[in-house]
Amino acid sequence: MKRRTLFGSHLYGQIVYPLLAASVVVGIVATLVAVYFLEDLTNKWVLQVARSSTESATARCVEYARVMGREAALVASGPHMRSAAERGGPGAIQPLVVTENAVLGYDSMLVIDDSGR
Repeated sequence: MKRRTLFGSHLYGQIVYPLLAASVVVGIVATLVAVYFLEDLTNKWVLQVARSSTESATARCVEYARVMGREAALVASGPHMRSAAERGGPGAIQPLVVTENAVLGYDSMLVIDDSGR
C-alpha cells in the first residue's frame, strides 16, 4: 500500500505547497503582531493630527475675527463715516457702507450704534 503524504507524493508538492502555507501563516501572524503593536502608535498619531488641525483652524478663525474687527474699527473711525452719521443717519451712511463693503471684499456689513442696535 502506498503511503499518502499531506502535500502529495511529488517533489513539487512536498516543497512548494509547504513553503506557500508557511508564508501565508507568517504573513497573517506578522500582520496581527503589527496591528497589535502599532495600534497605539497610530491612535496617538491620529489624535495628534486632529488636535493640531483643530488648533490651526481655531487660530485662523481668531486671527480672521481680529482682522475684521480692526477693519471695522478703521471704517467706523473714518471722517466720512462719522460726518455722514451725524448728518443724515442710516440713509447717508448706506452709500459709504456699500463702498467700504466692496473695498474690503465682505459679503455684508452691518451698521450699529453704541447700544448695539
